[in-house]
Amino acid sequence: MTFSFNIFAKSSIYAILFVCAASGMAQDGTIYPLEAPAEPRAIPLGTGGVEDQLS
Repeated sequence: MTFSFNIFAKSSIYAILFVCAASGMAQDGTIYPLEAPAEPRAIPLGTGGVEDQLS
């Protein structure tokens, strides 16, 4: 059984392209807001609020 380097090279290139395309399609770039975690031992600094903060 002979194994051609050309077949191996083409198969490798197709596999790499498929992985790159699949990972690129999986990312939509949407950022979802998260709730701030409770910080019972935090030290209040009293620096004021942030404009347009959701709370």
